[in-house]
Amino acid sequence: MDCWTSQNNKQYLGITAHWIDRKWVAQSVFLDLIKTNLSHTGNNLAKHVITVFDDFGISKKILSITTDNASNNETMIQSLQLWAEHNNNLFKAENHYRCMGHVLNLCCNAALSSLEPLICNVRTICKTIKKSPERTRKMEEHLRGLDNPMASLSCIVDVKTRWNSTHDMVHRATQLKQGINFLCSDDKKLSKFSITTKQWKLLEQLVFLFQPFKDATQILSGEKYPTICTIIPIYNT
Repeated sequence: MDCWTSQNNKQYLGITAHWIDRKWVAQSVFLDLIKTNLSHTGNNLAKHVITVFDDFGISKKILSITTDNASNNETMIQSLQLWAEHNNNLFKAENHYRCMGHVLNLCCNAALSSLEPLICNVRTICKTIKKSPERTRKMEEHLRGLDNPMASLSCIVDVKTRWNSTHDMVHRATQLKQGINFLCSDDKKLSKFSITTKQWKLLEQLVFLFQPFKDATQILSGEKYPTICTIIPIYNT
């Protein structure tokens, strides 16, 4: 489960259930997306979660809960344990698991922050090209003239909440490097964001360094197979 606040300041809680059916096939289903009118305190979240469990008749089937590391989740788990004890349900606080994907996200964002000025330049270039059909056409024509096999690809713009989208944006930019350099030298709006040879080398090293973290994130994001067994191997890789 996860909670967040949208750009228009609305608060939501999402709950997904995972289980093994009677044929021993892994199943997952999105149970509910709740617009919460109260603050995201642990006690308030627990009330919403209990309501969803009761609505679906699964209160006595909850074995574990996975959340991110937000402090309000600790309070929520303690409230849920009291509820479980009072109602003779299976859940115990010791079966609260922290989302490994979220841990990786925090680690990678912290590392990427040291390169934020350069990544911000890449982001601005990619946004400017992507929203302009004319610039996109010019870049593609230039790359085709160089027989670049990546000529048909488009720029990618990252999403703030997904670090691996930043990896994808930078990786794609390095693939389109010749076209981006051409536009930056030919376009007044882009020229101030030009990327030097040394910076391109740094970006290519960044893509190489963070590829294992992206691979790990994708493995941990699976729905149809257990992922907890992959955590120690991922840590040791």
